[in-house]
Amino acid sequence: EYVNRQTTGLVVLSCNRGELSLETQTCSLAPCEPWDYAIATLYGVSGTVTPTEQLLGGQTGYGACGDINEEYSGQVEIYCDQGQLEVSDTSMCERACLVGDPSILVPIDGANYTLALSQSVGSN
Repeated sequence: EYVNRQTTGLVVLSCNRGELSLETQTCSLAPCEPWDYAIATLYGVSGTVTPTEQLLGGQTGYGACGDINEEYSGQVEIYCDQGQLEVSDTSMCERACLVGDPSILVPIDGANYTLALSQSVGSN
């Protein structure tokens, strides 16, 4: 049975003549798993972000900015606080170049060509 969802591990109790006692316990702070998520807002759009790997309590990791707002690429920093994910930094998120963005005029061999994206491209 769950005693505290912010911890994980096992508690072994014993009963001797009607008296309950603790045998062993191996409890620790619950990690944040790759299927856990945090809800965040990135430039006016809300979405969810998941860590790329398991994070132990107190650890910082990363998720994809595009999971929160598809118009952005890069990584968002996330923090595992007692089994709960929190978004801690979105400053590495940059707007991607999207299909439908303005085209660009490119001179090639003395002629000018108007080019537009056929698929979105993340920032570099």
